[in-house]
Amino acid sequence: MSDRTESGVRHRMALPVALLAGLSGPAMAQATIDWPTFGGSAQRSGYNASETILSPSTVPHLRLHWRAKAGPVYGHNIFEPSLLRQVKTPSGTFDLLLMTLSGGAVTALDAATGKTVWSTGIIPTRITCPDGTSSVIGIGEPATVDVDHGRVFVVDAGGMLHALALATGIEMAGYPIEVIDTGNLAAATWVHFASPTLLGSNLYIATAAHCESRQAPYHGQVIQFSTVTGTVLHRFYPMGNGAVLGGSFWGSGGIAAEPDGSHLWGATGNSLPPPQNTGNAEKVVQLDANLNLVAADGPVLNPRGDLDFGSTPLLFQPTGCPPMLAALNKAGLLVVYNRGSLGSGATQTLSISDGGGSGRLIGMAAFDPVTNAVYVGNPQDSADGVYRHGLLALQADASCQLSLLWQQTFGDDGRKSPSVPPTIANGVVWYSEGLSAQLAAFDAESGKPVWSSGPLKGVTMAPPIVVNGQVFVQGGEWIYAYGLGRK
Repeated sequence: MSDRTESGVRHRMALPVALLAGLSGPAMAQATIDWPTFGGSAQRSGYNASETILSPSTVPHLRLHWRAKAGPVYGHNIFEPSLLRQVKTPSGTFDLLLMTLSGGAVTALDAATGKTVWSTGIIPTRITCPDGTSSVIGIGEPATVDVDHGRVFVVDAGGMLHALALATGIEMAGYPIEVIDTGNLAAATWVHFASPTLLGSNLYIATAAHCESRQAPYHGQVIQFSTVTGTVLHRFYPMGNGAVLGGSFWGSGGIAAEPDGSHLWGATGNSLPPPQNTGNAEKVVQLDANLNLVAADGPVLNPRGDLDFGSTPLLFQPTGCPPMLAALNKAGLLVVYNRGSLGSGATQTLSISDGGGSGRLIGMAAFDPVTNAVYVGNPQDSADGVYRHGLLALQADASCQLSLLWQQTFGDDGRKSPSVPPTIANGVVWYSEGLSAQLAAFDAESGKPVWSSGPLKGVTMAPPIVVNGQVFVQGGEWIYAYGLGRK
């Protein structure tokens, strides 16, 4: 692959994670990749098929390469970084590690040293809710990088879409552009928590609510934005843009897309007032590329409970099975569907966590096609004691049903830490556990613990990225880089 130009654009397109996952053989043995968006691709897989350096046998020898202070964050809003290889900048050519900070900054670090290459501040917005609580938010989501055009997309809390030059962090011509609808913008109660999903020239932006109350008008939505014309093409409101409030998209991955871009998948939060599962609230939704609703379904939940789908759906396909989907619900449920027949209902529902009133099962699952297993970070023991807090591996059988392969207790059996999506690469599952502020690695097949970071300087609410022999994870205001071969 040739280097990027000064504007940050590579002459030939990098192979995305989703495409690498379908390739094998000696030609891919030394492949290096970009990690341009949450989960590595628009499929939000969290799976790196090209990793060859870090394995169950080498991971125990990991060392800390560097630690850098990334900058201020808002509350526990901590975001997965992105990585872009060999970016030509005015100060040299670097593998750039991109950090977005809820305090209002996008920062590019040299992935080899942790030194800042550039940093761009984005003016925060103060959001005041009807109950009198007030928050200042800069950026609410992980960045998404348009590799072909060398630009970094983020949405600020004021409803503006920014496109920053990958090489310099300078705002590109014509940006920022307001993308939030007039009603939500006027109410100033919405917020954007999800990494935008880039498919060709279309950017899909999913929104949620910062103020959840009957006095705070908000309408969750998905926005289709054209990066060619710089305009909003379509919007999808789960509840319609009328009297019924709600329908937020809370998952950090926002919208997951089929590899061919034919369908989009999301999962929604509750509606207000009760019952909170009105219409398309608390549902998994299937959309076409222009945001027309194709199908929707959700489990029967307590109509007065705050039982959102707080996750982005996982798209996966075990050997011998049709394309499937799994989503996590705050009721403590892992809900599984056949993607070809969402409207026919779930094919399996597992009560893996004690949802109760705390509702911490809000992360995202990951899938390893080698082990044929789905991996889930579980914040609480299930009510029946079958599933424990920590990391679960659920393997698909010949009938495409998931059953427990192994589980490892890790972190706090808590009603404080939400589940964090795992990351999988080369037979290793990486899991960072919230308020316990540490990162651990497990053998994907056996569940054997193979490495732990020990305590970090701050909470680890975002999954790590594992790319080209390095592991990057954010702990509070700090970012850590681990790898082999340094003292």
